[in-house]
Amino acid sequence: LLPNGRCEEGCPKGFTKNADECLPCTDTLGCDICNSNNRDECISCRSDKALHQGTCVSDCPDKFYKSVIKSIEYSPDGILLPSKYQCLPCKDINCKKCSSPDSCDVCDLGKLYEHGNCVDTCSK
Repeated sequence: LLPNGRCEEGCPKGFTKNADECLPCTDTLGCDICNSNNRDECISCRSDKALHQGTCVSDCPDKFYKSVIKSIEYSPDGILLPSKYQCLPCKDINCKKCSSPDSCDVCDLGKLYEHGNCVDTCSK
């Protein structure tokens, strides 16, 4: 049962199926699909947001970069999830900001930037 009282198979974006009704996700502005057992946990975000640890964010936090989700995934309710963005960790643990897994843009305080890596001392 949809919020408008109509009987339909699936739930619209921003809602999740719980028993026979569609309930709104807690994050109504960024979440397309949330966990049916925990409406605070987002599974898929709207196209302008990135998924980070169950929440939808405009920008990934420090030590993470925005990546396109390329795999075909389904929600717990069997809904195909479209390609979207997610926040993935930078590979270099001393990297504060990266734009891809292998290339650091800004290093943590006390580290030096050299050719996309964060180092203790420069090689030359």
